[in-house]
Amino acid sequence: ADYCQGNFDWTDANIPPEQLAWLARDLDSSARPAIVFIHQQLDGQDGHTVRNAAEVRQCLQDSGRVLAVFQGHNHAGDYRCIEGIHYYTLKAMVEGSGVENNAYALVEVRSDGSMSVTGYRRAESVERVRT
Repeated sequence: ADYCQGNFDWTDANIPPEQLAWLARDLDSSARPAIVFIHQQLDGQDGHTVRNAAEVRQCLQDSGRVLAVFQGHNHAGDYRCIEGIHYYTLKAMVEGSGVENNAYALVEVRSDGSMSVTGYRRAESVERVRT
């Protein structure tokens, strides 16, 4: 069901079939590489992860266009590569006060398909070479 005030459980996040179909069409409509942004994770197994994450990942993999997924929700942050797609979980900016608890990053995507994430403060840096 669509989220609305009083009608949600953050541990029960799903990508509805119509949105998944839209995503597949949108990825298929371009020959260019894509980067996906989502709040809840697509690469885990716990309450921070979208329930139908495996189906969403399969859609991304089938497109052959997705370089990386940038996600949040898990305040600790994380990084992993699944089937050639890089999943970068940004660390939360709500864990403590002061500049030292901030986390942000700059992403550079190069014409050869390589990419670098330069993390600042608590954010991790990652270098992705073309695969």
